[in-house]
Amino acid sequence: MSDINLQDTTIENEVIAIRDTTSFNVIGKGAILKNCELQIAVPSRALAVAGTIVGGMIHAKRELHGFDWLDARLDGVTFKGRFKNNRFGNFPPMYDDGTIANCDFSEAKLRDALFLNTNCDGVTFGPWPKFTVTNSPEFHASIERCAESNAIWDYFHFLSDYINEYSDDSVTLNFMTIDAEDLCKRENFDIGSFRNCLGSVAGVVH
Repeated sequence: MSDINLQDTTIENEVIAIRDTTSFNVIGKGAILKNCELQIAVPSRALAVAGTIVGGMIHAKRELHGFDWLDARLDGVTFKGRFKNNRFGNFPPMYDDGTIANCDFSEAKLRDALFLNTNCDGVTFGPWPKFTVTNSPEFHASIERCAESNAIWDYFHFLSDYINEYSDDSVTLNFMTIDAEDLCKRENFDIGSFRNCLGSVAGVVH
C-alpha cells in the first residue's frame, strides 16, 4: 500500500482507496474530485481532506472517528458507512473554507455529527433512528416550555444548553445529528418513550 497525496489535480469517475494506516494521507486544497468513490479505511489521524469533492460517494470502510471536514468543500456527495464525532462546515479562523451542500447521509450512520456555520442547503439527513436537531428559536423554546421532569427531558435541556454554549462570535452549531439507538442504550432510555418525547420538540428532523 502507498499513501495518498493529491495536490492541484482534478480526478473524475475513479475509485480512490485510502488504506495506508502508517502514513498521512492528504487530499489538498487544490485537489478536485468529481463523481469519484472515496473509500476510507484509515483512522482520522492518518487523513486530511481539504479539497473539493463534487458528486460521487465517501464510503467509510471502518468507523471514521473524530474527523473534521472543515476545510473540505462538499457538494452532492453520498455518504456511506459509520461516522462518529465528525464535523462539517467551517470553524474560523482555523478552518475558513469548508462548505457542505446537497449531500445525502441516508446510507450513513452518523453519531454526534456537528454541522457548523452552514445552512446545510439541500442536505438529506438520515432517517430514524437518527435524528437531527436544528439550532432554532423553535427548538430551544419548545424545550423551555416543557414542564415535565424526567431523565429524557433532562437530556433535551442538556442538549439545548450544549448547542448554545458551543456557539460563539465566529462559530454557530447549526445542526447536530444523533443516533437515538446508541443514545438510548448509553443513557438507559426506553427508545419508544424517547421518540414520544422527541415528537414534542420543534425543530427536529427524523
